[in-house]
Amino acid sequence: MITLAVFTYNREQRLSQCLQSINSTFANEILLFNDDETKDMDISRLKLPANLEKHIKIYNPIDFGYTDRLFRKPIYLNKAVEISKNDTILFSDDDGIFSSGAVDAHVKALQDFPFCAGSIIRNRLLKWKSKSILQGTNYSFQKQFIKDVGGYDENYINSRGSGDLDFWYRIY
Repeated sequence: MITLAVFTYNREQRLSQCLQSINSTFANEILLFNDDETKDMDISRLKLPANLEKHIKIYNPIDFGYTDRLFRKPIYLNKAVEISKNDTILFSDDDGIFSSGAVDAHVKALQDFPFCAGSIIRNRLLKWKSKSILQGTNYSFQKQFIKDVGGYDENYINSRGSGDLDFWYRIY
């Protein structure tokens, strides 16, 4: 079984599309991390397949005591690892659309590897789609692997990004 942790900020339509694309019997827990302290996310505003709703738990900033605007994603990534009930986790942003079998491919790969990444192919800026350049990712891992590399550095909340670069460098 796998936990999907999806991170969003003020994009309920994209989040709904992301969740609708999940088609896996292995996803028994979906953690949604809303990073908008001005508006709590409510499951009733999302367009979801009926079979997914029972697996979803939503976390709003106030659930962790946050009331001011910071770039909290590094903290939420670590929280997802901490609170997930499964030993394998898949991270995605709200604009990730899973092709058929993608989640199951992550589950299968994690039987042999502690970490794997999948690409999101986009063409909103370019008229062509690259199949060789990672233009965004979703990635999965065994919980112990993330703990072994030290998780995300939460000091990156002040930089509004760059934490991914640090994290990927430490994985390498």
